[in-house]
Amino acid sequence: MKRIAVFIISIIIIPFIFCITVTAEENIADELGIDINSAKSNIPDDVSEIIEEHNFSADNTDAISSITITDIINYLVDTVKDKLKAPAKLLTALLAVIILSSLINGIGESLKNKSNCRDYLFRQ
Repeated sequence: MKRIAVFIISIIIIPFIFCITVTAEENIADELGIDINSAKSNIPDDVSEIIEEHNFSADNTDAISSITITDIINYLVDTVKDKLKAPAKLLTALLAVIILSSLINGIGESLKNKSNCRDYLFRQ
């Protein structure tokens, strides 16, 4: 039983013994032939605004680690609010058109009934 426990523990620990620190070279993009400027121009405007607002860069890792869960939640809530404003405005406009058309239809029916009533009264 002891041998099985030692075997299982050693299987779990051995992969972590050979872990080494890995770092990237500074000019890896040049070596790979990646044009960083064209990659920056392909970033959407919303993302580039967030990057500039929070001062994100490869050199400034503290800015990335300073983001909190509340910042992310606030950003998501603001985005959802912005996305819901357009349907709410559309719904308001549709309701206004429906109410206005109902009023016009009701007034038209009322006037039509009044004219029929006059014709009936004058015939007798």
